[in-house]
Amino acid sequence: MVKTEQRASKLRELTPKRQHPLFFRVMHFLARVVYFLSSRSVELGVQHTATEGGLLVACNHLSPYDVPCVLKASKRPFDFISLERFATMFFVGWFFRHLNVIFLKRGGDLGDSATLKEAAKRLRQGRAIGIFPEAEMRSEETSAIATGEFYEGFGKLAVLGRAKLVPAVVLDSKNFGRPSGWLPWPRTEWGVIYGEPIEIPKGCSSIEAAERLEQAWLDSLRRLEPQLRAALNERFGPKPIPE
Repeated sequence: MVKTEQRASKLRELTPKRQHPLFFRVMHFLARVVYFLSSRSVELGVQHTATEGGLLVACNHLSPYDVPCVLKASKRPFDFISLERFATMFFVGWFFRHLNVIFLKRGGDLGDSATLKEAAKRLRQGRAIGIFPEAEMRSEETSAIATGEFYEGFGKLAVLGRAKLVPAVVLDSKNFGRPSGWLPWPRTEWGVIYGEPIEIPKGCSSIEAAERLEQAWLDSLRRLEPQLRAALNERFGPKPIPE
């Protein structure tokens, strides 16, 4: 019991008191500049991120660069949910805390009540939170879009936070993993698409509403992914088939 209270107290200390501190705004601006200079992108459905009120943006996860891609294309700043193990890393923990990251104690388990309550509180305050329901980086072949497998719980978070759920798909963000990906000329190609906000279902229990939200999210991702791929192919040409 004592250890549980100590962990909860420590987690509260990691929670930012200001909505979007100066550091966050500066980094957000610099990221936009860097992406403008180094990349070409297809950004669809961006207007959905301007929806007022609490938003839970749930995205696929193919590379570490999904976060800056989603933030760059959004009309609103996001807080993100990440694993607590990053909070203990000296530089990474400091950097994440200044970006309003909410640290999740156990893997992809949103049953962690401290994390759930903090995230729901921010959503009820009208803020936007980004989350990766896959809880780990996957290939396109093993992604939730292909397999239907993801960590449950984010639907419950949307219900508790009385927030709309915005599905999002990022493709080709792994192109930034190449050393040349950040050089100052627009050659790195990537894309993001946001779907229409999904309302919390009415006339059912909170458990059923959460389940419906998660299924609607998966169905939406499976519609959005081919739309984004077609738009990328139209602008940049189809990806070469590996031999």
